[in-house]
Amino acid sequence: MKRQKILVCMLALVIMLANVSVGLAKSTESVWYASNERAGSDFEIHIWLEDHKLWGSHDASARRGARIDSSRGEISIKGTLDNHSSKGKSNWTDYIVRWKSGYSDASGWAYLIFQEDGTVYWNIYEVEQPGEYYLPEEAILYRQK
Repeated sequence: MKRQKILVCMLALVIMLANVSVGLAKSTESVWYASNERAGSDFEIHIWLEDHKLWGSHDASARRGARIDSSRGEISIKGTLDNHSSKGKSNWTDYIVRWKSGYSDASGWAYLIFQEDGTVYWNIYEVEQPGEYYLPEEAILYRQK
């Protein structure tokens, strides 16, 4: 009798875990890139999206590679879906993200806007912690993967 109760409890636990895993949202992963040849700068972000949350890492270079700002694969961009889109267009997906430089302690806030044409618009709108950083103030990024 005791074994039956244990088996029933274990079976119930397995069923509950299976239901939870089916109910979890799938995350998507993508890499985005921008280059400004005239300024000698590059910017790449690796993004993970799940539900209304966004995480990412970045690599940026400036002055033709003389300055590198990289999170070295660590999370340096975190945000959530902006429910109060400044554009007022439902075909845009706007995220408000907090960014952290890999070059210094600089950090702040930016918009990441997934546009209808398949590009991503990056715009730093506030520097909260001043310092030297090489993430661009503004960029149009194109999907790499």
